[in-house]
Amino acid sequence: MSFQGKPALLLMCLLTAAGCSAAPAPVTAPAGRPACSQTSSIDEAFQCARQDPNALRALLLAMPKGGDLHHHLTGAIYPEVLLQLASYQGLSVDVSPDASGSPKFAFKSGGATPGSGKPDMAAVTADCLACPASQSPETCTGNALIPACCLCSSGTLYDGAVNALSMRGVPWGTLQAHDHFFAIFGKLGPATNNRAALLAQLRQQASRENVLYLETMSSAPLPPADDPDLKAFKDLFAAGSSSAGATFCAQLMAEDFGTPDENGTKVIAAIRAVAAQVAKAMAQQIVDSSQLLGCSSSDDASAPPGCEVTVRHQIEMHRTAPPVVVCQEALLGFATSEADRQHIVGINIVAAEDAYVARINYSKHMNLIGNLGKIFSPAGRALHAGELIEGLVPPNDLRFHIHDAVWVARAQRIGHGVAVTYETGSGEILDTMAKEPVAVEINLVSNAQLLGIQGKEHPLPLYVERHVPVVLSTDDPGIMRTSLTEQYRLAALDYPHFRYADLRTFNRNSLEYSFLTGASIWEDPGTYARPVADCRASGGGLDVNRCTAWAKGQGDKAQVQARFEQRLRGFEERHARN
Repeated sequence: MSFQGKPALLLMCLLTAAGCSAAPAPVTAPAGRPACSQTSSIDEAFQCARQDPNALRALLLAMPKGGDLHHHLTGAIYPEVLLQLASYQGLSVDVSPDASGSPKFAFKSGGATPGSGKPDMAAVTADCLACPASQSPETCTGNALIPACCLCSSGTLYDGAVNALSMRGVPWGTLQAHDHFFAIFGKLGPATNNRAALLAQLRQQASRENVLYLETMSSAPLPPADDPDLKAFKDLFAAGSSSAGATFCAQLMAEDFGTPDENGTKVIAAIRAVAAQVAKAMAQQIVDSSQLLGCSSSDDASAPPGCEVTVRHQIEMHRTAPPVVVCQEALLGFATSEADRQHIVGINIVAAEDAYVARINYSKHMNLIGNLGKIFSPAGRALHAGELIEGLVPPNDLRFHIHDAVWVARAQRIGHGVAVTYETGSGEILDTMAKEPVAVEINLVSNAQLLGIQGKEHPLPLYVERHVPVVLSTDDPGIMRTSLTEQYRLAALDYPHFRYADLRTFNRNSLEYSFLTGASIWEDPGTYARPVADCRASGGGLDVNRCTAWAKGQGDKAQVQARFEQRLRGFEERHARN
């Protein structure tokens, strides 16, 4: 059932004599005190707050969160921020009508004078730089292509652009929602070119809901077209299907791939040279985002919001592209992660899983990823799989996607996994995911918006019951106009048997099953009862202060985990003292 059913349910409650008397009774407050003002534990505070969706939101917004492991960088940014960047960069907007007769609101390069100054990416609200006074008003009317700054002085145009570039006002769980969503990415274009600015915005946004880690998906930035290394790589594909590159890609996409032949060796050497440049550029994006936020090199608690948020890259390959292009993207992704595993922590395959090209080539893509994992040093593999429902695709396409992602591509995390019970041998898949383990990234708002799946129809409780590691994530929070806090809130509201301890486990999972480098502070992932010896208190529990000191020399994962546990301890203790 989609969210569209909820208003009808509310109307039914209002019209019936019984009203909504079946709703849970509020927690009784002591005489003279408001409800929930006195709780003796965080679980009691959680159970009390979940009686009121607004109180629950406030509690979960304040709750420290580990990481958001599944989100697309360009889809994570709100259109208001893209309009800000476009107005400053002198971009244009195509307002010619689309097939429905509505303006396209697609960003285009050039066509306007760049604004003076730079946007403040640390600001709470994204400003929109109005057109200079010297610009003729006629440039904003009557043309198919208008300067982006025109939208800053027209509420109608501005709101129209926000609606066109997001899910605002689109009915959830409909084919219209699905198609509208995937069409948005083709409109963003040059507005998303400044990746450092996007990362800065994402980090300060995460900071304001107490998220400490972001693992964001994006395309790899290629060197200039005339770069010798890039040219040498492309030359290996210049002869078309008979080229050394295309021949090697065909081998990689086959089930019986062995070891690279002479052609493969040439392709691998060429892509490693390109990847060395790409890795430096992507690591620099993170550094530049810190500069935009005004971060210092010291670990200063008074630093601007976002400076405390660690961000790492996953490189995307696009499953709706021709097979040879997917292969090139995969080669670059694996090679770039190999070049700098600290900052480029993994790869992913993205785009509509239900598209014809994605479905017809699905097995080839899984073979490709599995075979490249044997050639390059390990890159984290988090693969979109099972973002499907009955009726969206023919039934045969529901039977094997998650299976092949786990067994063939050797995924360490699965994104969405909604269609798991449609798969042949779903019980064995769940058992394998629990044993390996292979975590599942659950995107509750995304699945409700695009697939109409929520509540009892969603497999989240099944994954938990079968002991598959679960993390909650946002998918495309800017386009979908949601947050990580909202994912936790929906989990609490839709599944009343979940306790606070379950949400804490999801939270810890988001760091334990991240692709951050270095050691973990836990010996028992998923249970989190036994810290490593250097983090263990004399009584056997977690000694946060001792662990923080030890983690400094252990790599990124332990450091972020220790910081999270310190924040979590303070949050839980505050509620225990109420």
